[in-house]
Amino acid sequence: MRRLRLGSPLYIAAGALLSLGVSGCGRTEGEHTSEKESREELPGLRVNAPGAFQGYTLVAPYLSTSTFLLDMEGEVVHQWEADETPAGGAYLLEDGSLLRCADTENPRFRAHGTGGRVQLFDWEGELIWDYLISDDRRMQNHDFEPLPNGNVLIAAWEYRSHEEAIASGYDPEKADEEGLWPCVLVELEPSPPNDARIVWEWNAWDHLVQELDPSKSNYGEIAAHPHRLDINNRPHLDRMRSERDPESLAAMEGERGRLEEEMRSIGYVGDTAEGEQDDFDLGLGPDFLHVNGVSYEPDLDLIVLSCWETSEILVIDHSTTTEEAAGSTGGAHGRGGDILYRWGNPKNYGAGVEDDQQLFHQHDARWLPGPRLLVFNNEAGRADEGTPRSFGSGSSAVVELELPFEEGEGFSCQPGSPFGPAAPAWSHRSKTPGEFYGSFISGAHRLPNGNTFICEGPRGRLFEVTPDHQVVWEYVIPFEGMSVSDWWERFGWGDMDMESEGEGEMEDWDSMADDFMVSQAAFRATRIAPDHPGLRALDR
Repeated sequence: MRRLRLGSPLYIAAGALLSLGVSGCGRTEGEHTSEKESREELPGLRVNAPGAFQGYTLVAPYLSTSTFLLDMEGEVVHQWEADETPAGGAYLLEDGSLLRCADTENPRFRAHGTGGRVQLFDWEGELIWDYLISDDRRMQNHDFEPLPNGNVLIAAWEYRSHEEAIASGYDPEKADEEGLWPCVLVELEPSPPNDARIVWEWNAWDHLVQELDPSKSNYGEIAAHPHRLDINNRPHLDRMRSERDPESLAAMEGERGRLEEEMRSIGYVGDTAEGEQDDFDLGLGPDFLHVNGVSYEPDLDLIVLSCWETSEILVIDHSTTTEEAAGSTGGAHGRGGDILYRWGNPKNYGAGVEDDQQLFHQHDARWLPGPRLLVFNNEAGRADEGTPRSFGSGSSAVVELELPFEEGEGFSCQPGSPFGPAAPAWSHRSKTPGEFYGSFISGAHRLPNGNTFICEGPRGRLFEVTPDHQVVWEYVIPFEGMSVSDWWERFGWGDMDMESEGEGEMEDWDSMADDFMVSQAAFRATRIAPDHPGLRALDR
């Protein structure tokens, strides 16, 4: 039997991302239930009121190898079967095919959000394209998006060694032997059945700045370079080190073990190295941006990235060549692959302090006309007034941003000041803490009728709200995924003896995992308009 030490330095930082269950189900205004009552309620359709946008819902639960298409009553009208559980969301294309990414095992990249395969299934469920982007150098993770030209834009990790990190000005006190994993964006031109051609690429490693080592070529004052990424900026992990006293850290070790297993139980965490770890490690982690979302704006040829670790969103120029994307000149905006716009945490680029932070481990930044952005602000780790930062409870929010963008001028920002806006133009949150809260994964998108469709990921709660915050449709994913033990066995980790300091050995892992609502969890879900070309096959 393999033994997994829960205090191992897997990159799920201590205290990060608490329980899958939260109190309250948010059914309609004024109705609240306890956490226990919420867990005991039958899932499925809860609200289908006048004013809901009529269409179909596409969802791929984390522990299921199936992708489901639902009608407004929550009935399955079509589904696709695969061999692997999903990595992120799924897209219905105009020809009725399903584009998804799938989870694979990769000993190099052991973290949450693993993926590695890009797959295309036709309407009948035949796998017509299956491309592996998972090796010792790179691994697809979290998110991807089909482009109007038929290509696929993916986010991936790229391995950089410990030595490369230090040579690029990374703080030796933060560095570990796993090196760093910068985000790389890759545009793939599919070549079925198993190949693809890379036609464009952007790498965060080409756009770094640091003020630690003057001998390095990327040395510079952080505040003077808002269009570059501070390689030593680890706000979440640095905050943990500074805010936690020894007693708190000791308590967090046991909590972290439980949190790791909750996320692992829905397939959101890759394998960890075998062997015992004698000391609790804060897990500084190689994934120094942790990009969990990518969205493309075709009219402006721009890409927005959601960065979990730094709690901000970044906009870059897709109009560049790959060569220009590696530098600071070229493209429609003249900055090459440097950052055009960023928002959420101005302290990252020397234009604010901690109290100026507005995003907290957000997901799923998506473009709206304007240009505007819609972002699922998880608000995990945000301090409530008079209380310390916590990942255990709170209220998530969906925020809409009006961007300071002028056609022909680009994004405006005064030197030394943060990028606007000063506050969201619209937001949705619950009045009751915990009623609407997704500590990780999750997403939202705007519907044609002006409503907003939201996926509260850990609970698998999907709901639609009007601009004035009325819930007009609500559904909790009911589908049974594979058992936890079957999931371990299928993906190569087998039976484990879970051990955590102070907790002893947990022989009955399956019983412990029964409390996690694992089959309901979803990275995101999508409401599809009834006139979508990909739905024509429903009439056959």
